[in-house]
Amino acid sequence: MLYKRQGFPEEGEILLCTVDRITYNSVFVKLDEYENLEGIIHISEISPGRIRNLRDYVREGKKIICKVLRADPKTQHIELSLRRVNEHQKAIKNNELKQEIVAEKVIELAASRLKIDTKKLYDSIASKVLKDYNYIFDFFSEAIKDNSLFNKYKIPKKTAEVLLELIKDRIKPKEAVIDLIMSLETYQSDGIGLIKKVFTKLKEDNVKTSYLGGCKYRISFRGENFKDLEKEVERVKEKITKIVSKIEYTKIEFKRDSSRKR
Repeated sequence: MLYKRQGFPEEGEILLCTVDRITYNSVFVKLDEYENLEGIIHISEISPGRIRNLRDYVREGKKIICKVLRADPKTQHIELSLRRVNEHQKAIKNNELKQEIVAEKVIELAASRLKIDTKKLYDSIASKVLKDYNYIFDFFSEAIKDNSLFNKYKIPKKTAEVLLELIKDRIKPKEAVIDLIMSLETYQSDGIGLIKKVFTKLKEDNVKTSYLGGCKYRISFRGENFKDLEKEVERVKEKITKIVSKIEYTKIEFKRDSSRKR
């Protein structure tokens, strides 16, 4: 893995580490994402409950995902926790690392085509884009949609052309998703007809809907970026509200749905 962050980790940061050595009450690890930094995990931060043997949980050379508890740049002392990383955080981190491996493969292939050293090309790109992006993969994902980013970060034209061709082949553009919960209550005798009318309009706007029960529906919007998607959400909300406002004894309410993880 070529990726290395600059500077020093912050408290709360989730990091990939490699177990270096184990003592009777602590585990020392190398921080894979930082150059020449080491951290320590006290036995109490390995797992809840009593631990008889640390090697039942970790071993030298094992890759683990840890959370930074304390980090002092002056003393270079970094305290980590293994047990405080939940499954969701692990999944997010593993996905980010897998994506970065894809980005590194793109650079490796580009370097081969351009007949230059892979590390040299990687360092050249990283030094320019990692000031604004957490990962090179994030930059590549944006560059698919906005090719001018290569110019912005002064990546040579020939290099940019080769990278873009490989990126399009290997990286799917990120999709923006916004979910709304629509509550639609009516005391009209023709309530079913009203609901059909609303959903006919939603269908015309090419948004997906699903019934949640109890007069509630999920409306899902998808697009290339959140800025344009927000405008579409507001347009559809206004359109549906206008229809419902003309019907007596009917109430509609929209709320963002944050229950589904992206």
